[in-house]
Amino acid sequence: MSWDRLEIGLSHERAVADKIRSLGYAVEQFGQGLLKQNVREALKETESLIRWLPDLAVLVVESKLVVLVDAKGCIKGNQNTPNHSLEMRALMAANITSLPVWYVCSEFKALSAASVIEDGPDRACCQGCWKLFLTGDPTKLPRKCPEHDRLNRRGSGTPWLLISKQRCRPLEKVFPPLIDARAS
Repeated sequence: MSWDRLEIGLSHERAVADKIRSLGYAVEQFGQGLLKQNVREALKETESLIRWLPDLAVLVVESKLVVLVDAKGCIKGNQNTPNHSLEMRALMAANITSLPVWYVCSEFKALSAASVIEDGPDRACCQGCWKLFLTGDPTKLPRKCPEHDRLNRRGSGTPWLLISKQRCRPLEKVFPPLIDARAS
């Protein structure tokens, strides 16, 4: 991952964490971001879904519910598209946690992993990868979509899904404010 892309992602992750904290929730780091760089690099050579675990853990204190949040920042130039892109392995990783997982995009709109799995994507990189995704076995999903090179697409080529931004909801609907910010 290039430094610019990493910095965009980390900046968005901090903004999402700050926004959720401002609504009154406890937020902690989660996922591979807790690991040292050499371990993260080594994970890239494996099929482990640890690499795609969400970025944040949110505690809903009164119910002791833990919700995982994956901050999905947009690269400059991609903000004006009608869709969000989601790597299939990120969705597989969300599925194995047995916890609610929400993707929070750059405009603080949220999409649940469960809804993507249940309703399916608006578009996938190709039907072959989508069928392999549905097996639930990350080792069957190719590291690079076979259609990527054939169609001369840009980017990493990792299998992906497109989800309409219209399917997202405001973050405050997922994490209703627990405190009145005006009172402080």
